[in-house]
Order: sequence, then structure tokens, then C-alpha cells
Amino acid sequence: GVNFDDFIVVTNQFEDTDISFSPNVVAGSQLAFSPRENFTIQLLSKYVGSQFLDNTGDATRAINAYFVNDLKFDYQFNSKAMKHIKLSLLVNNILNHEYEANGYTFGYAGGGSTIRENYFYPQAGRNFLLALSLKF
Repeated sequence: GVNFDDFIVVTNQFEDTDISFSPNVVAGSQLAFSPRENFTIQLLSKYVGSQFLDNTGDATRAINAYFVNDLKFDYQFNSKAMKHIKLSLLVNNILNHEYEANGYTFGYAGGGSTIRENYFYPQAGRNFLLALSLKF
């Protein structure tokens, strides 16, 4: 950090810390179910463990772990004019979970104290994507 009172740089050396934005655990799963021909429902799940905002390993400068689920519906039509027509609906974050997937930290020293601020980027709540795939 920088000490603005004396205009000097304060240096800290850390050893054996986790690399910032590198969670120790990332896991995903996909469960698919076809209740009838040409129709598929998929549950897509993703877990990301906590991540540090810098290389200090300080838990007060971390993004919390999160677990989100998406639901995907695919329906494929038969057509004489095309090889296939597929309609997909993706419902992202079906449980409308509030979480952050990115952020940054900023600190400075002045007036005899050190200030540390964390900023996070909230992710979208439940949202939808409709897609049409055509193969000629």
C-alpha cells in the first residue's frame, strides 16, 4: 500500500498463500431426462468455492462460495426442409440465488490508519434464454 501522509510505499511479503481468484473447489453436474422422444430436460448445477480478492489469503478479502442451478429444455422438431430444428429454453439461476462471482479490493494508509475496501459484482437473478437452432 501507499502511505499518503509521508508518501512512502509500505511493502508486505506473503508466503504460501492461495492465488487470487483461484477457488480450491469447482464442481459441476448435469442431469438429463428425456420424458419423450425429441424432448430433453437438463438440470445444470455449479459449485464454486470461496476465492480471495488478492494474494494475501485474508478471509476478509474473499468472495463467498456459491452454488447455482440452471434448467434447460430442448425440443427437436423433424422437418423435411432441414436436417433438424431445435428449440431451447434455458432458465438460469432457477432458485434466484444472490451471489457474487467477481470483485476487487483496494487499500490505502493515511492519518495513522489503514483503510481496506472490497467491491463485488453481483450476478443476475433468475433469467431466461430462448434459442432456435436450424441445421440445413
